Amino acid sequence: MSTGYDMGYLVVSLHDRSQTCLDSREKLSPGLRVLFYKKRFHKGIVIGECSSSSGIVLGKLQFGMDEERIKLSEKLSMMYGYPLVDYLSLHFPSKLDDYERLTVASLSVLSNFRKITLEDFLKDKGIKELLKMTRKGFIEVTSEFVYPRTLIGREESISIGKDISELARMNLSNEEEEIVKFVLREEIVSVSELIDRFGRKALESSLRKGLISKSVEKKHIDLREDQRRALKSIKTGINLLFGDTGSGKTEVFIEYSKGGKSLILVPEVSLIPQLHRRLIQRIPNLRVAVYHSYMTAARRVRSWIESVSGNIDVLLGTRSASFVPVRWDLIVADEEHDESYFQKDGVVYDGIEVLKSLSKIYSIPLILSSATPRIEDYYRARSGEYNLIRLSRKSKIPDVRLVDMRNEKGWFSKETLNEMKKNLDGGNGIIVFVRRKGYGRIKCLRCGYIVKCDRCDTAMTFHLETRTFKCHICGKEIKAFDRCPKCGSILKVFGIGSEKVEKILKKLFPDHNIKRADREIISSPDKLIELLDMLEKKKIDILVGTKMIAKGIDLDRVKLTVIMDVDGLMAIPDYTSRLRAFQTIHQAIGRSGRSGGGKAIVQHWGMDTEFLRYVKNSDVEGFYDDELKRRDELNYPPFSDIVHVLYSSRDERLAEEMIESVASLVKSGEVLGPSKYFISKIKGKHTYHFLVKTDRLMDTLEEIFSEIKRKDRRNWKVIPNPISLI
Repeated sequence: MSTGYDMGYLVVSLHDRSQTCLDSREKLSPGLRVLFYKKRFHKGIVIGECSSSSGIVLGKLQFGMDEERIKLSEKLSMMYGYPLVDYLSLHFPSKLDDYERLTVASLSVLSNFRKITLEDFLKDKGIKELLKMTRKGFIEVTSEFVYPRTLIGREESISIGKDISELARMNLSNEEEEIVKFVLREEIVSVSELIDRFGRKALESSLRKGLISKSVEKKHIDLREDQRRALKSIKTGINLLFGDTGSGKTEVFIEYSKGGKSLILVPEVSLIPQLHRRLIQRIPNLRVAVYHSYMTAARRVRSWIESVSGNIDVLLGTRSASFVPVRWDLIVADEEHDESYFQKDGVVYDGIEVLKSLSKIYSIPLILSSATPRIEDYYRARSGEYNLIRLSRKSKIPDVRLVDMRNEKGWFSKETLNEMKKNLDGGNGIIVFVRRKGYGRIKCLRCGYIVKCDRCDTAMTFHLETRTFKCHICGKEIKAFDRCPKCGSILKVFGIGSEKVEKILKKLFPDHNIKRADREIISSPDKLIELLDMLEKKKIDILVGTKMIAKGIDLDRVKLTVIMDVDGLMAIPDYTSRLRAFQTIHQAIGRSGRSGGGKAIVQHWGMDTEFLRYVKNSDVEGFYDDELKRRDELNYPPFSDIVHVLYSSRDERLAEEMIESVASLVKSGEVLGPSKYFISKIKGKHTYHFLVKTDRLMDTLEEIFSEIKRKDRRNWKVIPNPISLI
């Protein structure tokens, strides 16, 4: 096609993933978002230049990304093997199109209109005229966003007016209690939102009583000497803020976020409200937006637009917020060790590695904050590659008691029960950590039959409340039965889960309110936040839960943590299991006695005494140094890179053949396997895998991907340096 244009631009469609060379009447930069027509209208991203065009750019759209984000997406595509467009798409909220209005603007004095909607233009003149007039330079398509506009800022925000402890003592009506719950739960609440939900009368009553406030009262905190030193120590590049639970790491990065634009990430949505409140209490005029997957489409789009428009000071979110295309002045990852930063489902990426790349390309500080950091980050900080900043705990660490259950009867030791009774009598809250949800596994003691999922190679868990057997891999649920289908004997429950622990404790302490927090109960972050609020307000005395209750929770009332079945954490067939077990136990211990005077009881069944010594002494650095020695001997990260390759198929023979064909061609590293995956059948598909230890990561990935491209790319998963193998 002869166009008369000097240069074409390569544009990738965000709709059908195709790449098209397009003409443009003006120079375009990589990262611009544009509109074009190719059998249908497409919105796409300019990724480079080209010479043989097959269409024309109809107009530049608002809010794209810079060239550095294109390079980041290219890097991720090379690392994980997914198409470039998959990583470009992560930079935009999924429902953005629903709030974007396209208009046609006249560029000619001869036109009989100035600006009309694209829809009206097409009704009047049609697509051919649109393309013709665009090519002649008479018109261009532009965009604007229309969305429920709740301005972000102190003057439009409602916050809690009193401390939670004071609210707990007040006699609130049901309506007032609902308003308080809503404001606690919703990180940013506008006056109009509360009026729409509860009415003006209820809002004014709550304001008069001081339950909620239109202004945010500043809370002054004097930093300790080591915190002030930490603040001054933060540098451009990667900083590991390393301190025990309760050492005041949050106060340091909140103070550092003053001035400039900051991205602050947490691993779980349930941690956002308490961090948001601390931010606006410390810096009342701070403009804060929140971004995570549980938000409504309108709120998510609003936060995204406010962020990319430069109208906010801090974006607070989970891992997906790392892709909001803003040139930040500071990035923080709180609880940076957490597995939730690594996305294994869908398009694979490591959120922490994304943040490290952003720190490098923008030359800005990245603060990785944790009491139990990733061991690779600890190693690099100790060796001087990263900036290591240490903090000491501001209060005494919890007294950790180790209890060997081999000499005990039942699931709780005498010491544990005595300590629980003492704390309950003193009005303290208790957290009981259990590794697994459900009631327990089912087994025939006579013939050894175990109830297994027919779609997955894993035992099903009995759930007493629903009287079902459930697979925790694929979610399949069947009605429970009590007799062995092989020999007819009565089936028995073995092992323990959160549901069984809750039932046992309700029998032991019938006069106290005991609740459970696991994925069967907690369907949204709001429900976990509500349970934690009830625990702090003395409406719950004991909270039983899985890993979700060991993550970053800061409750003054909790003085005792009980950790059960720690042996099971170590039994996972994964080279990371020892580290993950220590991190989980240490974080769970840290939930107790945040303001001092806490205790933790770790129940075990005669496990590794060396490991338990590190747990009892809360000796993070001692454990990490020991773990590094082990990894050095076995050449595991950080002393090498690991690539985990998996293939799944309903045809087991095909799965085995495919994984063997790729594994046999890897020459750039040490191949472990191939073999059946730990869970060899998942959702009806047989899974095989292998590992590669390598000092030439990109060469290894190139070998693997070049062979996979010759096959069907579907059903393959290639994960460099996974945070765990399961």
